[in-house]
Amino acid sequence: MILNKLFKAKWQHKDANVRIEAIKNFELNETANVEILNRLVNDDISELVRRAALLKLNQYSVFLHASIDNSLPAIRQFSLERVQQQILNNQNVSAEQKHAYLNRCEKIAFLEQWLLIEHDHSLLKGLLAKVNKPNLLGQFMIKSDNIDLQTEILARIDDLHLLEKLSKKAVDSEFKTMLIGKISNLRELAEKPGKLRKQIQLLLSKLLALKDLQDYALMLQRQESLQHEWLQVEQELDCLATDEQTIFVDKYNDISQSLKKHFAAREEAYRHQQFIAEQDAKKLAQSTEFANVIQTISQQISDAVFENIELDQPQVSQQLEALIVAGQDSLLTKTEQQALLEKIEQLQNKLNQLPQVAECVSSATGLISKLSTLSLPTTIEELNQRKPIFDDWQKQWQKINALANDILPHSIIAARDQLQFTWLAALKPLIKEQHHAADHVRKKISELKRLVANGKYKSAFGLHKKLTFLINDLSAEQQLKIAHDFESISKRIDELHELESFVVTPRKQELLEKIRALITSPLDNPQAQAEQVKSFRKHWNSLGHADESLDKELNDAFNQACEEAFAPCRAFYAEQGEIRANHLQVKQEILSKLAVLLEDSQHEEVNWRQIDNRLHKIQSSWRDAGDVDRSEYQKIQPVFRKLVDPIKTGIHKFQKQNADAKQNLVALAKLQLDNEDVFAAINELKTLQNKWRDIGFAGPNKENSLWQTFRKVNDQIFAKRNDIQEQQQADISAQVTEFNQQLNLLNEQLTNAATEQELRQLMTAFESFIDAVKALKPMNKDLVNKASNSVKQLRLQLQQAEDNKKQQVFEDLFALLSSSATTSVAQLQGSEQYQRLSNVWQKSITQAISSESNSELRAQVTLELEIIANVDSPKELANERMQVQVNLLSSKMMQGDDIDLTSKLKQWLGCGVLQESESQLLERIKAIFVS
Repeated sequence: MILNKLFKAKWQHKDANVRIEAIKNFELNETANVEILNRLVNDDISELVRRAALLKLNQYSVFLHASIDNSLPAIRQFSLERVQQQILNNQNVSAEQKHAYLNRCEKIAFLEQWLLIEHDHSLLKGLLAKVNKPNLLGQFMIKSDNIDLQTEILARIDDLHLLEKLSKKAVDSEFKTMLIGKISNLRELAEKPGKLRKQIQLLLSKLLALKDLQDYALMLQRQESLQHEWLQVEQELDCLATDEQTIFVDKYNDISQSLKKHFAAREEAYRHQQFIAEQDAKKLAQSTEFANVIQTISQQISDAVFENIELDQPQVSQQLEALIVAGQDSLLTKTEQQALLEKIEQLQNKLNQLPQVAECVSSATGLISKLSTLSLPTTIEELNQRKPIFDDWQKQWQKINALANDILPHSIIAARDQLQFTWLAALKPLIKEQHHAADHVRKKISELKRLVANGKYKSAFGLHKKLTFLINDLSAEQQLKIAHDFESISKRIDELHELESFVVTPRKQELLEKIRALITSPLDNPQAQAEQVKSFRKHWNSLGHADESLDKELNDAFNQACEEAFAPCRAFYAEQGEIRANHLQVKQEILSKLAVLLEDSQHEEVNWRQIDNRLHKIQSSWRDAGDVDRSEYQKIQPVFRKLVDPIKTGIHKFQKQNADAKQNLVALAKLQLDNEDVFAAINELKTLQNKWRDIGFAGPNKENSLWQTFRKVNDQIFAKRNDIQEQQQADISAQVTEFNQQLNLLNEQLTNAATEQELRQLMTAFESFIDAVKALKPMNKDLVNKASNSVKQLRLQLQQAEDNKKQQVFEDLFALLSSSATTSVAQLQGSEQYQRLSNVWQKSITQAISSESNSELRAQVTLELEIIANVDSPKELANERMQVQVNLLSSKMMQGDDIDLTSKLKQWLGCGVLQESESQLLERIKAIFVS
């Protein structure tokens, strides 16, 4: 034993320094030395020896084991630091070892360091999974050149502000595109709740506005569209708070229920109308089906007759009988069923008379051939000869068609139609001409009767002779219609021929007396006198021959009387000649002006609007200038036309250009009818209207029609605008009604709000409400003002709640301080007042009731609090207060910061346990904070 003690190895020496020296001399290539070092690491009593052994071994696995299982905390910490250092320095640590350590390491600070120096992709992914600091991840992401890692990190960062800063530093274009895309998505997500609220508000308003619709079908259509929109919106409600989701869903359900009640009566009527429409549709389908069957069977019969196709008559009869049964069971009315039955009977008759129908086809073919060989009439005489033949041909055709039961083949019907059309086209102008001739004859017969009645026998005799030739051009039917009248008047004419001299002589004598009376008592107006003489002359010429012995004498006397009666008129006409000469001079001056105007119209740049106005004035002057002698008129009128026509040609050309330009504007205006943006179309129309005003007159024939067309297009588009505005106004009214209801609800909630949390939730709701109202176009200022007033009241309540909260804090603080002398720290910390305090105030009050007291500092801080709060201090402390006030001012000037009461109160509490002698200090500062 003694020898063992004398010859122990140095690593077993009692002195730790000796053991450390021995460790330095160990060779690690000997297994025994390694085992000794491991034993020292685990069992040596000296921390320094254990460290020396660890450093000698300097192996990652040894450090790792010691960091976990070593009995000394200091060694565990030391080993942990060495492990982390080797990992950070990449000193003989395999990737597998790094992965193993990463899986168990929870030291975020180390992981953050490791992340910044690691390059292995798989390790980086593991590190990124454990590190959750957006700023650090962002820095790493910007520095990395691995797009996969950048993508993975980008997916974990949702801080919009951070991403916006990183986007300015990003270099790689691909990554920058991804980064900008993520920023855009986050912005959309941030804006989504606000947009969704507005969208829902608008949707609910539109839904509520459906009550104003009178058309239930239109309401149903719009409601279906809004329901579809709601289903899409409902899928995005997750971005809103649960309370908001519930409110919106409840509102939607309430409005839907109210709509259902509101339209209950009209819904029943609408369903009834739908049922009627369905029945009508079914009836129409049945009617169409019956018509198709009848058409098919009729075609089969026609094919059997004209195409010599065999027809199964029993089968067709069965089809017709089945059709009768189907018609009776159908929705057709009794009248429609009867009509169907008649058509079926006609088909049955055709089916039973197929041989007779075949014979009719042969006859019809012969009729067509017969008329085809007859040439068309070209004169009235030929018309009178061939129209009766054509009329007889039509009657024969109708008989054949009736016998064939209207089932002649299409080819024969088409040939008949073409031939009939050709004949009718040829006959039409001749018949029209003949009708005009007949009308003319009837008018002349009436005129002949008037001549006879008025005693104008000479004219009557001539007209009667003419009528005898005109009547020969009429058809036999027309001659028959006028035969009675013509024969009657002809007899009267024959009688007049026999009595002519007996009737005419007294009438001529009577007319001679009338003109002599005109000589004795002439009319005041020479023009009227001349017209009267002419009238007497005309009447005299129409009377015929008087008695042969008196006729010449009467004629001479009448001629002499006419000369004498016309004598006063000659002076008048002489005076009129002078007036016409003056008129001629005026018109010659007008011609000079026209010549100047013509010259002006031939310049290169011509104001045609001005030319047109000048020409209009000149033409008015020409008309107002009065009459001239006929011989002079025949001289100056061609000159006038020669001057006017070129000017008018230029004006017409100008007006045509204007008409083309206005026609183009009309075409452009019509294009706006298809423009879905009605307000853009209105703006375009206003531009076109301005252009229209700038274009001149388009001529009397086109100006009004073009303007009416242009105006009609304008009216149609403006009517669309009015409809849209009315709808928009209705939508806005509905929205305003909904917003008023929301505002009333919010104000009611504001009245009932009891907690600060409720007030803050209301503030968010009011802000969203105001944003939604401001989004209205036009904005409803009244609603905004009402909501703003409510927000003002809400802010006052929030401020009051905040003040009450602060006041409650101070009351709790001073209550705890007051009871600290008689209550243990544990009891104080368990009290309700303590639990209500924030962590900061809990820490301050704990310090005030548990740390060492500093009475001198507390007295000074008390004075500082009174100075800052502008509260009087005890009079006996006036000098001390003055000194403290000077120090405060000096400190403020040096530091430049304001000193607030709260910070000073925390400093006061930091002065430690309140002594019994300091109770007055407590009361003094309590008066500052607790009202």
